[in-house]
Amino acid sequence: VYDLGRFGDVVAISMEYIEGQSLRRLLSRVDGLSVHHALSLLGQMMAGLAEAHSQGVVHRDLKPENILIAADGTVKVMDFGIARSTEALVTSPGALIGTPAYMSPEQAEGKVADARSDLYSLGLVMYEMFTGRMAFQGETPVELAMKHVSAAPPSPRQFEPDLPERVAHAIQKCLEKD
Repeated sequence: VYDLGRFGDVVAISMEYIEGQSLRRLLSRVDGLSVHHALSLLGQMMAGLAEAHSQGVVHRDLKPENILIAADGTVKVMDFGIARSTEALVTSPGALIGTPAYMSPEQAEGKVADARSDLYSLGLVMYEMFTGRMAFQGETPVELAMKHVSAAPPSPRQFEPDLPERVAHAIQKCLEKD
């Protein structure tokens, strides 16, 4: 994010233009990424989130569509449109903010999201990167959101048996409800 501007009642965010593709587009062309490639991308994603969190910003909508990979392989975490400062409550209690497939349990319950919420969403992205499938499936957005509150996803090794145990453990740690 370069700047935040206000024009009357309209707030605009100016962000870097990235020539490349979203992680969603990359994942749609493959069944999953190699461990080496995925870890390379994840390191950059985590650095981007760490910087946002160090600035007091929670993304609240981390998903493959909001992760862009430049032509040179540089990864950028984008679309801070519903991000919030950790110092100010911007949403009303009970308001659902985010994408149901990538919501943290507290977001699905309409509670305040913090940096841990972004780590949960990162775990969901990791799950998809390594297994080629989403951690949770649901018939409706509400059903999907509620699974984040009460269901445990299948082990990523169930779908990718050769996934290193340390990677599977990291994913499962990110997806802990508490």
